[in-house]
Amino acid sequence: MKFKEYRQNYQYELKDDVFVGYFFSVPVSYIFNQLFFSEKLIPNYISFAMLCCGLIGGFFFSFSNLVLMIIGFIFMHLWFVFDCWDGAVARQTKKFSNYGKEFDYVVHLLVHPVMIFGISRHFSTDFGNRLCMFYLIINCIKRGLYLLEFSKNHIKQETNGNIERKYPWYYYIFDFFYNAPNFILIAPILIFLKISPVSFLIPFIIFESLLLCIYIRKYIFRIYLKTSKDNEA
Repeated sequence: MKFKEYRQNYQYELKDDVFVGYFFSVPVSYIFNQLFFSEKLIPNYISFAMLCCGLIGGFFFSFSNLVLMIIGFIFMHLWFVFDCWDGAVARQTKKFSNYGKEFDYVVHLLVHPVMIFGISRHFSTDFGNRLCMFYLIINCIKRGLYLLEFSKNHIKQETNGNIERKYPWYYYIFDFFYNAPNFILIAPILIFLKISPVSFLIPFIIFESLLLCIYIRKYIFRIYLKTSKDNEA
């Protein structure tokens, strides 16, 4: 399979994908796919590898030792490479399941706090640490709502195939700052460059908070109203 076909048929458009994932993780996942793809390959095994990489990456990056930080940084990027790859394998092998989708949500819910906490250990001020913990809480609640909605309604994700869509430029800015992997994968680079990621974190908090409010209105109230109507019936 050629890379162009791999990206078009098995990955999202730039608007729907993580910025770092689109330009780095997807190409690397394509290499993994070329080397190790098999019809017998199970996407959930890749998701489990994704879980392990995220936990190891966040743990190692939390240390002050440069070698351990580099190891952690590599594993954090492998986390998202596997995240890109498991979806591609699922589409290629036609192995879809509600369990697999829920497991993917659970993995993100588990590894995001570990990696964000590992990054926060390198913030030089208490203010930065508090901001990072606030961001961690917001992200966990948002991810929890994803899982709650999917578990309750078993929503199936539809693929758009090769349909091309044009979005206003500001959509890409919004997309960049509400995708947590963009922060998780870019902030360590700023830390290596001796640049405080606090100012980089603030837009993520703003956009995540806005998105969380939208999800609370959409999910919580809709579920509550639906349950109330069912009880009345």
